[in-house]
Amino acid sequence: MRTTTKPAVLLRTIVFVAAAVPASAAEPALTRVTLSTGGVGQFLFAAEVDGAATLPLDVPLDQVDDVLKSLQVDDPAGSPASVRLPGRQPLSESFRTLPFGPDAFASPEALLGALVGEAVSVPGAGVSGGVSGTILAVTPFEAALPNNGGTLTRHRLTLATSTGIETLVLEDTPGLDLQSDVLRSQVAAALRAIAVQRVQDRRTLQVALGAGGTRTVRFGYVVPAPVWKASYRLTVPPEGQDGPARLQAFAVVENLSGRDWRDVEVVLTSGQPVLYHQLLYEAVFTSRPEAPVEVPNRLTPAVDAGAVGGRGKVAQDQEEDGAGGAPPPPPAAPVMALPRVMAAPAVPVRPPPAVVQQAAAQVRFRLAAKVSAASGESLLLPLADRPVPARRVALYRRDADPLHPLVAVLLTNDGSGALPPGLATLYEAGVDGPAFIGDARLPAIQPGEDRLASFAADLPVRVDMMQGDDAMITGGRA
Repeated sequence: MRTTTKPAVLLRTIVFVAAAVPASAAEPALTRVTLSTGGVGQFLFAAEVDGAATLPLDVPLDQVDDVLKSLQVDDPAGSPASVRLPGRQPLSESFRTLPFGPDAFASPEALLGALVGEAVSVPGAGVSGGVSGTILAVTPFEAALPNNGGTLTRHRLTLATSTGIETLVLEDTPGLDLQSDVLRSQVAAALRAIAVQRVQDRRTLQVALGAGGTRTVRFGYVVPAPVWKASYRLTVPPEGQDGPARLQAFAVVENLSGRDWRDVEVVLTSGQPVLYHQLLYEAVFTSRPEAPVEVPNRLTPAVDAGAVGGRGKVAQDQEEDGAGGAPPPPPAAPVMALPRVMAAPAVPVRPPPAVVQQAAAQVRFRLAAKVSAASGESLLLPLADRPVPARRVALYRRDADPLHPLVAVLLTNDGSGALPPGLATLYEAGVDGPAFIGDARLPAIQPGEDRLASFAADLPVRVDMMQGDDAMITGGRA
């Protein structure tokens, strides 16, 4: 079976689709990423445009709802932007009005089998150098290979021509033309739908801008993003010496946005914003009660059992016996359609991406240096490196260690912003370099607040507790 030659309709349609794609502006550049400890990220883009333009925006399928909810466009021309994107089920909707399904494009023989009854022409076939007719069938058959090499599946294309029935081997035809202009447009539309649906988990939004001169258009949106984590290094003076401690703050950031960051400004915020998710990229239908069709009552007269021109014998006998005969059957009840309530389509309820809480502290870290990171990379980014007031104290907590007090550091946040909670690795300064002395958990520290960070047990000090019932009289009254 030859695989290099296919019906010409497929090749011509692909060329037609490529020529029909509208021109659009260049891919917008990502300029700023703002990550929140609430679990969302704001992504800002910029693009240079001239006149009316269309900006392509490629986003993952599971983020389309949030992009439609939060997209904001800043166009100096002042014209409001509109957005166009394929539907959530564009392939099934595109083929719903076509005479064939997506399976028809699995192979040339499958497409021709779905077009039974259509007029086609095969150039270079038959005695006259070409043949035209209507597709009757496409049937497979087994052809023997030479030298007992087995069999090969080929296909017979049967056409009804003006002179009779003609059968061709599909794999041997040089090409095939569709005679119907409507059918050619339907095939082209189907190929466009398949091209759009090729990437199942992504959608390309077309942001249409109004007319204007050369300008920089900025736009952004808010979508779920990994929570960034704070990590601290605290270097304290040697034991017995006074002096400030050195506080180094870092942020652990993951780039799971699906796109590379190239010289991007990164801003980190600490807080718990209120977050919602809504199914905007899903068709929602409401239910309606169905009204019955009003049908009038139908008359059903009884059948006359007497003879024409006189009373029949049965009627005479009934009169003589004093019986009026069997009463006529009651009229049939009118046929009424009962009201039916249409059930609304099930809309999956999804939980919000984060627990809604009131923010106790909000701090914004804007990194001085631009950041570059490939999609899927994790980064450790510096946030602060400064001296802070600190001194060692002994902290006794019976629930932590009933025998020994804890060695702790009393920290004072003398900065202008709150320190987010995180783990701190403590070092003690020394001549040969800092030495590790323990880990501590730091809570959120507001500006001007003091917090204790215990990092080890004070083993040389032992706490003995005694309880007694001794009492001393200090006064009396009679």
